[in-house]
Amino acid sequence: MVKRFVLTKRDRRILEHVRRYRMTTAEVLHQLFFRGRGTEAVRSTVRRLRHAGYLQTGDLTATKRQYLRLSKLGTRVLGIPASFCRPLGEQALIGRYAVLAYCCAAASNRLLLQPDEFEEEFADCVSKGLPNEPYSLEQSDGRTRLAYLLVGYGADAGRVVRKCQRAYVMRQRVDGFCKLLADDAFIVTVLTAEPTKKEAVLAAASRNERLRFRIGVETLTQLQEVY
Repeated sequence: MVKRFVLTKRDRRILEHVRRYRMTTAEVLHQLFFRGRGTEAVRSTVRRLRHAGYLQTGDLTATKRQYLRLSKLGTRVLGIPASFCRPLGEQALIGRYAVLAYCCAAASNRLLLQPDEFEEEFADCVSKGLPNEPYSLEQSDGRTRLAYLLVGYGADAGRVVRKCQRAYVMRQRVDGFCKLLADDAFIVTVLTAEPTKKEAVLAAASRNERLRFRIGVETLTQLQEVY
């Protein structure tokens, strides 16, 4: 008799996590769901979910380090479109990995909003032509801000700042964003792999007199593996 596979509460939380970020890694799962336990506990759970058909893998780096994404069965059990299980292209993979690393960093107070969550919580910020992701909610200085996450890829500092400026110009005509900007509750956060890029971007931003909003820069050295 074939033993019936039953998803545990943690299994479902893992699947929901993969849904939110469209991908994950064993290291992130260990940090979020297996604190205080060894890496074998993570590997065992991942094997169970893969063999049962809920998760599948893809290559994250040229050295064949792998990432996890939902399978068709995984999308069905969560009641979401099958498009959530499609493999990620090269640029999308870098972007999703950057967002995952940033939002799931140890001791971070960041929550990536799914597009439907953004549209529901910030309905007056929704506008035709504006992306509805990736946004995160961040807590700092005793307050919560909405952050638009911009992955730097290999662009030079000046180009990154110009992208930030465009992100601002596109939003300053939208009532919801105008209110957030007036309340100092919106920030563009640049994600980069290079420690020196942070200083360069902030220096370029300080020279740009047209910038009238917050810019944050976060260095994610793990991105050097996939750039």
